[in-house]
Amino acid sequence: MVSLDAILVKMPDEMLNDAKWYLMQAEEHAASGATFQLWREVRATAIFSLASIESFINWVAHGYRNQLKHNPEKKEDLSKIEKLISRERNFTLKKKLIKYARTITGNDFDKNMIWDEFDELIDFRNTLVHYKPSVDVYAKSTIEMARKYVKCAQMIIERFYYNWGQPVQPWVNAPYREIR
Repeated sequence: MVSLDAILVKMPDEMLNDAKWYLMQAEEHAASGATFQLWREVRATAIFSLASIESFINWVAHGYRNQLKHNPEKKEDLSKIEKLISRERNFTLKKKLIKYARTITGNDFDKNMIWDEFDELIDFRNTLVHYKPSVDVYAKSTIEMARKYVKCAQMIIERFYYNWGQPVQPWVNAPYREIR
C-alpha cells in the first residue's frame, strides 16, 4: 500500500515564519554572547523577511489573476494584471509592490510608515547577496536589525491588506510556530 502525505504551504506565511524562527535563534545567541551565530541568524532573518514580502506580493498577484479569469466582466482588470505579471522580472521589489498595490487594490501603497526600514532591509540584503570584501556586514548585523526587519515585513504585508480593504491574515502577526 502506498501512502501519500501532503503539506499545503502558503509560501509568504512560511517565509515569514522562517524569519521569525531565525529571529528567535538570534535572540538566544545574543543573550548567550555567541557572536558568530548571532550574525548568521541576523543575515537569515533579513533574507527571509524580504523573501516573505516578495512571495506575498507574488501570491496575491497570481491569486488575483486566477480570480479574474473566472469573471468575464473583469476582462480589462485581467488584462492589466497579466501584463504586469508578464513584465514583473523587470521590476525592483519596491516597484513591483507599488504597481501591484495600485492595480489590485486601486490605491497607492502608503509609503509613509515603513518605507525607510524597507529601503534599509533591501540595502542590507543586497549587501549580503552582492558581497564585496570592503564592506563589513558583520559590524552591521545586530539583534535590533533582525527585530526591525521582521516587523518591517509584517507591516508591509499589513499595509497591503489595509489598502486592499481586506482583513490582515492571522499568520502575519502570529508568533513563530513549529509546523509538523
